[in-house]
Amino acid sequence: GKPTSVGHNDINNPFFWTAEASWGWLNNVSLYGGGMFTADDYQAITTGIGFNLNQFGSLSFDVTGADASLQKQNSDNLRGYSYRFNYAKHFESTGSQITFAGYRFSDKDYVSMSEYLSSRNGDESIDNEKESYVISLNQYFETLELNSYLNVTRNTYWDSASNTNYSVSVSKNFDIGDFKGISASLAVSRIRWDDDEENQYYFSFSLP
Repeated sequence: GKPTSVGHNDINNPFFWTAEASWGWLNNVSLYGGGMFTADDYQAITTGIGFNLNQFGSLSFDVTGADASLQKQNSDNLRGYSYRFNYAKHFESTGSQITFAGYRFSDKDYVSMSEYLSSRNGDESIDNEKESYVISLNQYFETLELNSYLNVTRNTYWDSASNTNYSVSVSKNFDIGDFKGISASLAVSRIRWDDDEENQYYFSFSLP
């Protein structure tokens, strides 16, 4: 494939290849892995293990190792690792889905694919993400036939200030007279990046 970058000249983006595989090792245990490669200067390989905990949800742990050459930095190839823990649980009694995708730690020399592409497209330095915490909650209110979603993300970096983002959305499908399957949704998000803050609002309404 070939990635596209908003606001950048895509001619600098390289072709890349990806591969993924998984294996059900035991009844409730799976092994998985994958890789992403460009022709010469970026390679990343992931290996992980996942557990089905039945009524307690599911969890997984994986490690990604990446080797990258950044075009705008005078350094040798950077080689680093990123460690990720995921947890998910569905609560039948309340119709809630909680996901704690929630801890990723990357050492200072780890370069993600997005950071690598930023370097190719002229960024003099990259943020070098250190830690990422994500908590997502999806709740369906049956009496109101209303679906709600909350997401909180906090990122810390080796070379820049941390940021925290929040987003909340609600959506509903309903009928008005002969009009069936009407959909309406409202989303609000707060984004803070490099000491700037921005609130975004989005509303959609559609008729079939």
